[in-house]
Amino acid sequence: MRVDQILKLEGIIPDLLVSTKEEAVRELIHAMAELGYLCDEEQAESDIASREQKLTTGIGRGIAVPHARTHATDRLRVVFARHKEGVDWGSLDGSPVHFVVLMVSPPDAPGPHLQFLAEMVRLLNDENIQEKILNATTARGILRILTPKKSLRR
Repeated sequence: MRVDQILKLEGIIPDLLVSTKEEAVRELIHAMAELGYLCDEEQAESDIASREQKLTTGIGRGIAVPHARTHATDRLRVVFARHKEGVDWGSLDGSPVHFVVLMVSPPDAPGPHLQFLAEMVRLLNDENIQEKILNATTARGILRILTPKKSLRR
C-alpha cells in the first residue's frame, strides 16, 4: 500500500503545538473533522481514548500511532503530525513522541488499517527518514519523504 493513497497533503500537521498526548489526539481528531473525514467527531475521540486506555499507542523510537476502528468514519482515514520537541506519550521505551499517525477506520475493514499501519511503522522506524522529517520545513516536504517520488506525480 502506498502512503499517498491514504495520507493526503492536507492531513499533515508539520508543527504540532501541544503539551500532552490528550491534546495531541484532540487536535488531530479535530483536523480530521475539519477535513470531512468523520461523521461523528466525539465518537472518534471516545474510541481513540478507549483504545489508548488499553495499551499505549506510543510504540517507541519517537512514534505514536493512536488508532481505532470506529463507526465515526466510512473508510480508513489518516492524519500525521510532527512534534519537534517531543511530547510524553507514555511510550513503551519511555521516549518522547515526535511523530504521530492518527488512524481511524470502520469496524468491518481491518485489512487496509493493518496494511497502512505496518507501512507507516516501517517507514518511521528508519532513522534517516525520521531525521529528514524533523528537518522538513513544510507539510509537502514531509509527504515527499514518506512517499516514493514516482507516486507524487499526477
